[in-house]
Amino acid sequence: MLQQLRLRCDGRWIRDELGRVRIFRGANVSGRSKHPPFLPFEDPAWFDQLAGWGWNAVRLLVMWEGLEPERTVYDDAYLGKLKALAMAAGERGLNVIVDFHQDLFSRELGGDGAPSWTLPPQNTSAPGRSWFFRYLTRPTVQRTFERFWRDADGLQTSLVTCVRRVMQVMAEVPAVIGYDVFNEPMGSIGSLLGGALERRSLPAYYQACVAARDQLDPTRLLFIEPSPMAAFGAPVRLPRMPAPNLVFAPHLYDASAILAGRYVPALSLFPASLASL
Repeated sequence: MLQQLRLRCDGRWIRDELGRVRIFRGANVSGRSKHPPFLPFEDPAWFDQLAGWGWNAVRLLVMWEGLEPERTVYDDAYLGKLKALAMAAGERGLNVIVDFHQDLFSRELGGDGAPSWTLPPQNTSAPGRSWFFRYLTRPTVQRTFERFWRDADGLQTSLVTCVRRVMQVMAEVPAVIGYDVFNEPMGSIGSLLGGALERRSLPAYYQACVAARDQLDPTRLLFIEPSPMAAFGAPVRLPRMPAPNLVFAPHLYDASAILAGRYVPALSLFPASLASL
């Protein structure tokens, strides 16, 4: 079983307590996590294959809908199963990043993440191949994100409460090295183009998560993301945050491959996107 790593951020590197640079290679553990019962699998033997490939890390998806299916009603059994999976990963030598995941905010909008009670009455949307572009083409998706970032009806506060509950439990798992507290944050087109999402909304949310981490699980890293529009060459406007042990964790897809449906090296935007960060 893995012993807990005491990691710290040092400039461009993650170092352990002996000052050695630690590099983590692995994969999302997703599977069926985006649908009930919101677990990638229940048989931990699936981790054996990942460990057999020589990987040393997994990103374990956690769904708000699974944590809080009804407002202020928390599913401790679900959280217990996630803890057991994290423990099982550690027994196989895999470090764990706990990922609070979402796509298009909620299953009600054709994605995954938030429970239905977070949404006002509105039309639902079925998923599809071009789902990512619904961030930019569906006004209901944009309005829902803006409600969340404004903390309308205490929605953001509710998610932070769930983050705290997860940290309390995962603090007991030696294999957990940190928390990615919001997968691919998005907002309205105006907040993306004007930079308000990254200049104001995201830092406020991340600071709340930093406070939770520092109180409940202070030895773990916090992974923070800009908007995934960075993969399309958009500038990153996240300000520097004074908290220690923050990992800048942008998602860099090859935007041209997404648009074309195939990888064309001559058209790849990935090198330029990487160089801009």
